[in-house]
Amino acid sequence: MHGFSTLDFLSVFNAMPGAYLLLSPDLVIEAVSETYLIETLTQRENLLGRYVFDVFPDNPAALQANAVRNLRASLEQVRATGQTHVMELQHYDVPDPAHAGKFTERHWLPRNTPVLDAQGQLQHIIHEVVNVTKSIQTDALLRDSQAKERTARADAQAETFARQLVERSEARLRIANQGLEARVVERTQEAQLARAEAERQRARLESLFMQAPAAICILGGEDFVYELVNPAYQQLFPGRELLGKPILAALPEIAEHTVFRTFRQVYNTGDTHQEVGILIPLTRPADGVLEDRYFNYIQQARYNEQGGIDGVIVFAFEVTKQVEAWQMLRATFDSSADMIQAFEAVRDEQGIIVDFRWTLVNSVTVKYYGADLVGKRLLEQNPGVQAAGIFNRFVEVVETGVAQRYEQEYRFEQFSGWFEQSAVRLGDGLVSTTADITTRKQAEQQVLATNEQLRRINIDLDNFIYTASHDLRAPIANIEGLVHAIHAALPDDLECAQTIAPLLTMMQDSVERFKRTIDYLSDVIKLQKEHEESPAPLELAGVVDDVRQDLLPLIQKTGAHLEIDLGSCFTVRFSVKSLRSVVYNLLSNALKYYSPDRPPHVQVRCHQEDQFIVLTVQDNGLGIKQSQQEELFTMFRRFHNHVEGNGIGLYMVKRIVENADGRIEVTSELGRGSTFTVYFRR
Repeated sequence: MHGFSTLDFLSVFNAMPGAYLLLSPDLVIEAVSETYLIETLTQRENLLGRYVFDVFPDNPAALQANAVRNLRASLEQVRATGQTHVMELQHYDVPDPAHAGKFTERHWLPRNTPVLDAQGQLQHIIHEVVNVTKSIQTDALLRDSQAKERTARADAQAETFARQLVERSEARLRIANQGLEARVVERTQEAQLARAEAERQRARLESLFMQAPAAICILGGEDFVYELVNPAYQQLFPGRELLGKPILAALPEIAEHTVFRTFRQVYNTGDTHQEVGILIPLTRPADGVLEDRYFNYIQQARYNEQGGIDGVIVFAFEVTKQVEAWQMLRATFDSSADMIQAFEAVRDEQGIIVDFRWTLVNSVTVKYYGADLVGKRLLEQNPGVQAAGIFNRFVEVVETGVAQRYEQEYRFEQFSGWFEQSAVRLGDGLVSTTADITTRKQAEQQVLATNEQLRRINIDLDNFIYTASHDLRAPIANIEGLVHAIHAALPDDLECAQTIAPLLTMMQDSVERFKRTIDYLSDVIKLQKEHEESPAPLELAGVVDDVRQDLLPLIQKTGAHLEIDLGSCFTVRFSVKSLRSVVYNLLSNALKYYSPDRPPHVQVRCHQEDQFIVLTVQDNGLGIKQSQQEELFTMFRRFHNHVEGNGIGLYMVKRIVENADGRIEVTSELGRGSTFTVYFRR
């Protein structure tokens, strides 16, 4: 599976703006969003792989909340029905990490959503919560404030009654007990303090409401008129006037949308409703164009003092960017030509990995398998991964955290070919990419077969040359003997010497050339045998210096200057005799074919280039024509006959270098010199 470089599903899940848990059907925590960690005061490493009720038990001081029982009942309902279940407001405290045995108060709006495979089997449960603790605490403060206001009204009525009593019975009050008068004054002061405290609480609640990061609004009455809108909510709809308007007047686009129908449902039933990532097309005020926007929101009934519903409270979050990012990520996965798969480890009671379960696949994977694999087990679908060693590789990646990339032949189930696969650990699982490289491997095997065929041809050719050079020596020797015999038998007369002797001389020259050719062929075979030894790391500078010592008489004779710079190259992995032969041929040619107009100047340099050690030998000698350069490495081909040679040196250099997976190149200009460049494989 291809490297991807590159995001994966769990990373997206972790970064989602809401508070989410991903649970297995056994209620084991598989993934957790950052927001959930913040809201529950937990760390991811303390949650993953644990049973949810082991992490979040009941608060012994709030057992009347029945938190664990209620959540367990909801999750059991999801497992039994395969349907989403929205829970009522829950009082479910979380352990205080700073104080062992203590809990922190929390109130939630939970929602449990099943994740089913193509056959309708439960694979995961998404547990989503909204922390409404501050809202609940605020409501409690508001109710306390209202109670104090009722007390204040009662006190005010008592004060009024007292004044009336004073007016009707002024004479009696003047002689009344001084303690009663003091008590009335005290009650009046208490009423004033209560009114002041109620005002402070009201101001505080309004401040909290307006500063809340969540988008909040209150819609009153059956027409859902905007009674209160905080800045975060107003920012969702820039350029629109909301306060005092019915929602359909402010947002006419939602008249036929499910969001408005659920407003009516909440108002009529009192049931809380929430949505995650719902699409709501809204008009841009600037140009009137509809644009797709995505929201998470909660709609909750508002109750009056008499217990009746008189409005709806909305908590909303825009998640357009997150949804678009997920859509782009999914499109990237599906646009890949390789299979991309994510797995979670399946462990036994001892914690040993016994299988892997698919958690994410792209469209290419679905095409290969013919079905969506999410929730299914690897060994059930592909038991051949055991025999192929892939399962053990996956286990090693998860246990060690070391990524692996390898080529694997796989001929099990519906697969038959070669695949390049990579695996990278992700949580208690891994992400794998798989590319089909069967065509490439077939081409490589074809190249290997061709190379083997060429190697055998070369062996046959060498054997033929050896046999030919050996078998031709006897006939040539016989011919040479006959020439000598004829020459000895010739009469001494002048006419014969003038006619027959030149022909015999020409025949003898032909025999000599034939013998030299046979000797050259023997040299080729000899060199080939010498260069079949195993390669080893060699110091290039040492080999060059050794050759320079051998050529010292020629250097002195020609007055040559050698400029050697091998500082950036240390070792070359090559056969000892082969490397010496290459260096000797290049340096000796640079010295032998010098220009009579100037002393030889030979520069020997080396540098590293990609996967090669590059050696250059540059001279200022005779040079050759451009048209002759293609024939330079041909056997027995020579362009300067004033120097002794057999025409096989450069042929052998080219053959030695190419047999070692390298290459040799030449650039030359007639009358200015030549540069030979040899590429040794690193």
